Amino acid sequence: MERILILTATEKSSETLRSFIASFFPSHQIEICFYGAECRRLLQQKTFDFILINTPLSDEFGTDIAIFSAKQTTAGVLLLIKNDIINNLCEKVEKEGIFILSKPIQKQQFRQMLCLLQGNQRRFFKLVQENKKLQYKIEDIRLTAKAKYLLMIYENKTEEQAHKYIERQAMNQRRQKKEIAKEIIDYYDKQNEI
Repeated sequence: MERILILTATEKSSETLRSFIASFFPSHQIEICFYGAECRRLLQQKTFDFILINTPLSDEFGTDIAIFSAKQTTAGVLLLIKNDIINNLCEKVEKEGIFILSKPIQKQQFRQMLCLLQGNQRRFFKLVQENKKLQYKIEDIRLTAKAKYLLMIYENKTEEQAHKYIERQAMNQRRQKKEIAKEIIDYYDKQNEI
């Protein structure tokens, strides 16, 4: 279930936005904030998939909390701004990856923007997952290379012999090469401390 945070100044606007979202995405969980400061505290405690900011807010305009949200969270951020001032703020917020929709909003246009935001977030999360996998592989390669180097130095093994030794230990112990490599590194680190 995706979570949406609505940040707006009035109860009336919160109900309008809530009803719009609920009509498009009935299973989404929606929370409401009325102040930027309240939103900042909430973002320290909870995660959201989307943050909708209806400007102006009671305690600030809304662009600062939008930029804060974009930098501090992985949520997609949508800023609702009056049409007559939208051009002044576009450059400031768009470079942070914040989507902008001009007010007054039309229901269909709002739905399309939410779908665009949702698609963008799914693509973003897919890239994050791929990045994590690559980071894991890089760490695996780095540890294995360091362990091979230590085996070559201290055990007089060739690179091929060191590689086969790590693979054999991993297979025999039914563990990952990364774990075996880490143990080898830790062993030689302790030996060098003595």
